[in-house]
Amino acid sequence: MNKKKTIIGACSAVAVYALIYVCVYFFADRSNEFWLTATNMRALKGHDHVAFKLFGPLHLSELLLALLASLISCHFYKKCDEDKRRRVLIVLAVVIAAEEIVKDIVFLATGQFDLETLPFHLCGVNIFIALWFAFKKNDYIAEFLYAFGLAGTWVALLTTSWQACPLLNFSHLHSVFFHSLLAVFCSLVIADGHRPHIWNIWKVFVILALTMIPAIIFDFAFDTNFFFLKRTENNPVLEALASNFGKFYLLGLAGLAVIGVLIMYIPWIIRDMVRACKKS
Repeated sequence: MNKKKTIIGACSAVAVYALIYVCVYFFADRSNEFWLTATNMRALKGHDHVAFKLFGPLHLSELLLALLASLISCHFYKKCDEDKRRRVLIVLAVVIAAEEIVKDIVFLATGQFDLETLPFHLCGVNIFIALWFAFKKNDYIAEFLYAFGLAGTWVALLTTSWQACPLLNFSHLHSVFFHSLLAVFCSLVIADGHRPHIWNIWKVFVILALTMIPAIIFDFAFDTNFFFLKRTENNPVLEALASNFGKFYLLGLAGLAVIGVLIMYIPWIIRDMVRACKKS
């Protein structure tokens, strides 16, 4: 029965994706700014074009919605039994993956698909990590989803790479929705009971190194920019790194990753210290 449902679900998904492609390809006005990616929007309006201010009203509203979604989801998730929790994680992980496929289909239909739209950035890689965790929970994967998934997703939300796109733009809406869903999923890892420990930090960097292998291969073979190893892509944090570190940009990027992960562990270090003091 499960196999039959899986086949039916897969066929239904393919049919829906095909319908989306046909509708966008034949009926969408590709010159309309709604369909333009951030890269093409900047090509049209200038390298420094921005459609909204970082931490302006629109940006703050989106951040607040993502935060509220995470908090509310965690609240209700904690009340679920183990079976319901598993189903919630599976559904959410599949929705995240499905939404990413919709993005690629729209880019294909509008002639904007290129290799850099593949899910080999950190947030894209977390799609596969989330699916892995949803179907087979693993403490190492949970640690990675907290240290790099949650942190990376919120860095993406805070320092948007889609700032060139206005609210009524597909890339803008996709980016906010996708990263918000991923933030919710990574939050549920903690709500599920996982407790990060500083001694596990080496494990998350091992997983990171493994996930970077396809990104590095594509970056050198096709001049892509996965994991932002070559270019800053107008990200304000990466722009600051590039201006301060110059040719040692990658060293600065590695240092930023280490600092970011250490910050994620500080609350748990404090928690363990407080508990140790209470016991003594």
